[in-house]
Amino acid sequence: MEKRRQSFYEKLKKIVLTAVFTALAYICLFITPFPKIAGFLTLDLKDAVITLGAMFLGPISAIVISLIVSLVEMVSISGTGFWGFLMNFLGSAVFGAVAGLIYKYRKTLVGGILGLGCGAAAMVAVMIFSNLFITPIYLGQPRSAVIDLMPVLLTFNVMKALLNAAVVLFLYKPVSNALKAAKLIDRRTDERLIIDVKTLIVMACALAIAVGAVLILLFVI
Repeated sequence: MEKRRQSFYEKLKKIVLTAVFTALAYICLFITPFPKIAGFLTLDLKDAVITLGAMFLGPISAIVISLIVSLVEMVSISGTGFWGFLMNFLGSAVFGAVAGLIYKYRKTLVGGILGLGCGAAAMVAVMIFSNLFITPIYLGQPRSAVIDLMPVLLTFNVMKALLNAAVVLFLYKPVSNALKAAKLIDRRTDERLIIDVKTLIVMACALAIAVGAVLILLFVI
């Protein structure tokens, strides 16, 4: 009976956290203060929230959160219809799921950085494919026109991936400490919820990468 009750509470906590990360990812669509790049490329931080969720809850959560957020975005604020939904879902889900999967089996700083790097690379690859085969459909333009824009699209996707990965690195420890203090995720009995010097260095590097990515997007493209 006790094991069944414990299992129920664990499932309930996971559902609650999934809902929280889903809501935060959607809110990011409204509060990101970046103008559109090249007139139609939208820069937001929802992928960072989705990937954070995946690192705490597992890679499947990235797919679930990405699907829900992309669907709600499509019917509420997006003007790109089904094809925009598909591209948003693919990019977010691949980024979060790959990062979460690697981190699930290697829960160290190196594992987290490796997961984020692989997730970012996978997202860029998926978005290049999507830009070549999906973007011409919803823009109503020939593929040759999209190919002409490929340097801009590639730079945008790389910088967006770097920005979101850097935000995950910057926020991971504070969010982890908060969730552990609230007993929403597991905590070792001997673990101290502090931000040490190594973590501060990682956060500083992540912030520098994020600022650099934004500057490149705003002033180079």
